[in-house]
Amino acid sequence: MVCRWIRYVLFLAIACGACFFSGTIYATDVDFSRIVQTVDFKGVDVNSEYLNELSRQLHAKSGFRLTENELVLDVQQLFVSGYFSSVDVDIKEVGSNQLAISFLLKQNPMIKELLFRGNEVFSDTFLKRLVLSKSGAVLNLNTVQKDRDLINKRYVSEGYVLSKLLSVDFESQGSLVYSFSDPKVNELKFQGLERIAPFIVQRELELNKGDVFNSRLLRQDRERLVQLGYFSEVSAPYFEESLDKQQVKVNYNFSERKTNMINVGLEQDDAAFVGFIRGDLNHLLIPTDILSGKMQVGYESEEADIRSYSIRYYQPWLFNYTPIGFSWDAWTEFKNQILTKDRQAGSNEVIRNKRIGTDVVFNFPLMKDKLSMSTKALYEDIRPYDAELVDGDDGYFNDYQIRSLSLGFSYSSLLKMHNPSSGTYWNVQYEQGGDILGINVGGLTFYRVKAEVATFFSVLENTILGIHAVGGLFNPFNVSGADPIYTFEQEEFSIGGASSLRGYKDYFKINEKLFQLNLEVRRTFSDVLQTVVFWDMGIVYSDSGLPDLSGLYNGFGVGVRFFTPLGPIRLDVAKGDSLLVQFGVGQMF
Repeated sequence: MVCRWIRYVLFLAIACGACFFSGTIYATDVDFSRIVQTVDFKGVDVNSEYLNELSRQLHAKSGFRLTENELVLDVQQLFVSGYFSSVDVDIKEVGSNQLAISFLLKQNPMIKELLFRGNEVFSDTFLKRLVLSKSGAVLNLNTVQKDRDLINKRYVSEGYVLSKLLSVDFESQGSLVYSFSDPKVNELKFQGLERIAPFIVQRELELNKGDVFNSRLLRQDRERLVQLGYFSEVSAPYFEESLDKQQVKVNYNFSERKTNMINVGLEQDDAAFVGFIRGDLNHLLIPTDILSGKMQVGYESEEADIRSYSIRYYQPWLFNYTPIGFSWDAWTEFKNQILTKDRQAGSNEVIRNKRIGTDVVFNFPLMKDKLSMSTKALYEDIRPYDAELVDGDDGYFNDYQIRSLSLGFSYSSLLKMHNPSSGTYWNVQYEQGGDILGINVGGLTFYRVKAEVATFFSVLENTILGIHAVGGLFNPFNVSGADPIYTFEQEEFSIGGASSLRGYKDYFKINEKLFQLNLEVRRTFSDVLQTVVFWDMGIVYSDSGLPDLSGLYNGFGVGVRFFTPLGPIRLDVAKGDSLLVQFGVGQMF
């Protein structure tokens, strides 16, 4: 019987992710042509799950021959598994043609507990679920390295690009200790502010002094500041780390808008593009408020005429004290529309009417930048453009009024409204007119409900699938009887047009109930160009219950989006009841 040892001293350098092997093979006279009789493991619990898994991966198996190189690979396999601090092999020749192989293993210690030090972003509970190392398990250096990668990748994915796992140490009492660095913002510096007080900027920020630095929040803060409308430019904020890497200074540079501005442009209104002129007075009564006056000019019968004029006063924070938005609007609009009763009778007599109204809106944030609630009080009169005008000879068209209250909820998780790549938004609105909570405030008695939802997710690189659905119900109560009120089609829901059901003309169908579904696959090629394949479907109806889906109108086609500083411009070629080229401003949804 010959007894020989093969011993390998192996050092695993976790920090650089490399393994170094050194060793000497003795007993070169071992006859490896013999068949392996037994393979056993000493120094560990042979019933442990991880050892059973490792043994199945080894070349050394009972009843088979084994080469010297294969034995070397088995030793390396056991060591680099990360469970052992040393691996030895005892080879014995037994009988006339057999070998007995014993792997002598020195197992790493057991982990008694996991400790986390210096972690500000992630809780101990979250980290214990995230890491692969567990208390009560054998310390595995490979698993520790995977823990390091998991934690640092999680930091980056959530925007904590300066935070990191500094080290992982195994202490003598059996504790596996993870040490973290979570640098915090210690200073916010605003440059270029003249009329706007720093507290007005700071109240909009999600990333404030004392918070752990987060690049995602920093980008969102900049986008929010741009959307406020106070500034002509908000440069990309830059940050500076302290020498000890524990503190961060964030710098913003602003260019404030002029206090008074006149804007002239083109916009989409209902089914047409119209020109407008708008004047803005910023910081009129208090810093950040805006008073705007606007006039729209369109073309009717090949002649230019005024389509509307309006005035608006807006405070994003009520008296700069609370984050409740407040707006007051007053307007006069001129419309060419068909009465609902005439459309139902098959008549398309267009009546020019005038809508004079005002509303007051309060917006209450429930979750910053995500969920909000709004209330609106509306007071509007609808009358003929010509005071002597009636509907034909029947005299049925009289003035009518809308006096209503609305309650709405809106949610959005989108990061970029003009070109979302992920996220969801929805809004629901309920409007009650005439009889409100048992009080008759006059005008048309009705209720209107509208719900809208859209979601976006990535299907391929630079390719987004968007799904958009809309449902609505308009229920008027005093459109019949001895003293009926006949309304214009604007009060109901319509399908057709570039912003609804493409491939059909605007206001293709109008009725009291609406169901609409839009699907778009958007492929982005650059910062300025996107192509779209779409399928629209919708129906308006008056029957009770759910819509008859067999009566859905369908439109499909392709389009392009050109991204400009003023927003996306749409061009779609759609096939519905005819082949149409349709234009629009902004994404359809």
